[in-house]
Amino acid sequence: VHYEVAESGAELDGFVLDATQTGISGSTQQNGNHTAAFTNKYTPARGDLKITKTVQSVQGSDLTQIPGSLQNAVFLFKVTGPENFETIVSIPCPALNGQGEVVLENLPAGNYTVTELPTMGFTLSGSNNRLVTVGGGATAEVGFINLCDGDEWGDIDKLPNTFYHDGTEWKYEKGLNQGA
Repeated sequence: VHYEVAESGAELDGFVLDATQTGISGSTQQNGNHTAAFTNKYTPARGDLKITKTVQSVQGSDLTQIPGSLQNAVFLFKVTGPENFETIVSIPCPALNGQGEVVLENLPAGNYTVTELPTMGFTLSGSNNRLVTVGGGATAEVGFINLCDGDEWGDIDKLPNTFYHDGTEWKYEKGLNQGA
């Protein structure tokens, strides 16, 4: 009597299966016994997460480059995921219409939330708190676009606070926003 034995359904989501098999086919006497052994080793699947940042000018703007003080901006992203994973990553400000990126490597497979933290002088275009799934052996990607209208920090963004000594103690007066 010829026989074949196959294992099915051994795969587990989020894991890489390394299966070894012995005795999967052969012949035996009728009513005879034969052993087929399967050994399965499961390793958590891992993958990469790529975050991209593009900066564009506000529609109708005549900007050709990012203004001086905003060129040094750094965009921050909070990333949370399985196994209590949490980190903050940064991408330096790319050139206007250029793209910057950061890649988190060798992450456990699963769902991750990527949130862009606010950056002065730029407005996020689209939704925040993006959900992305990292699969085993693959690179998941999520992109963010920010708009720049060319407004740099200036005097209107500052408050003139006053510190003085009245002869007895130091005092403080909070300034008023001159542009409000």
